[in-house]
Amino acid sequence: MPITINTHRPTPPRTNAAATTQPPSTTATPSALPVPSNKPLSEPEAPRAQQPALPSIHLRALFTWLAVYSTLMATQLTLGPALLPLPLPIRTLLVTAIVVPTVVYVLLPAILRAHAALSHRTPPTH
Repeated sequence: MPITINTHRPTPPRTNAAATTQPPSTTATPSALPVPSNKPLSEPEAPRAQQPALPSIHLRALFTWLAVYSTLMATQLTLGPALLPLPLPIRTLLVTAIVVPTVVYVLLPAILRAHAALSHRTPPTH
């Protein structure tokens, strides 16, 4: 036995003249709902012209390398002798637990702010 699919849409009920003179209701109808945009939720609402441009990816890689290298050296110099008796995986875990948050939350934002401040300076006029 063949299966048939009903594609007929029901027509909306007719309204009388009295219904059209009533004040509009405060409830949202499906046509009055906002249409969702295709923008991701994490995208900021501020216009792009007001946001400072990020440095090139090569400059950011250099900044990251400098921050990681200096933090690793400082951590190894200060904690290296105390961590030496520990097994290598534990030493690595402790050092990275110090280095990664320091670089991500402290050093890189400070370096990027300093770079933005220095790159937006106006040259002295003679």
